[in-house]
Amino acid sequence: IVQSGELGDVYYIQTGGGRRHGIPTPFGTSYIEKKTAGIGALADIGCYSLDMVLNAIGYPKPLTVTGYKSAYFGTNPKYMPCEEYAKKFEVDDFAAAFIRLENDIILDFRISWAMHMDTCGDFIFLGKNAGLKVRQPHFELWGGAWDGPIGEITLMHDDENGTPTSSKIDIIPQEKSN
Repeated sequence: IVQSGELGDVYYIQTGGGRRHGIPTPFGTSYIEKKTAGIGALADIGCYSLDMVLNAIGYPKPLTVTGYKSAYFGTNPKYMPCEEYAKKFEVDDFAAAFIRLENDIILDFRISWAMHMDTCGDFIFLGKNAGLKVRQPHFELWGGAWDGPIGEITLMHDDENGTPTSSKIDIIPQEKSN
């Protein structure tokens, strides 16, 4: 839909996602220590949402980036399977960025492994002719990480009379190959 040109020139994108309680520790500490992971939620699940939107707009070059990261949950034993893991936590459990891209596009990005919210927000593409919203699936604890299914897709546009309207886009499920 984005690549079809139906939105017109895209000027703003909101993307990201996250998990309510989803710091990946069932496999030990390989995801939470710098020596084995290097980076946390940003690389683990943030890469999916960034790739999805950048692919849709043709991977324009970033011009400026303002970023932020934190580790409020990973360093708190309350949110970890054991106190030892909280002490070893060295990566981000939340990351955000405001990225100015060429072609006058703004990319607003947020990703989290753990938060007191069901999502950091849905995908939103704002174009000069229409907007597109891709809802996150909102699972109880793991919802909103773009490493799984997607939710409802809505095209916001004006009808032939200029009246604001919206259209639901059907999702065609892919058949699983054996």
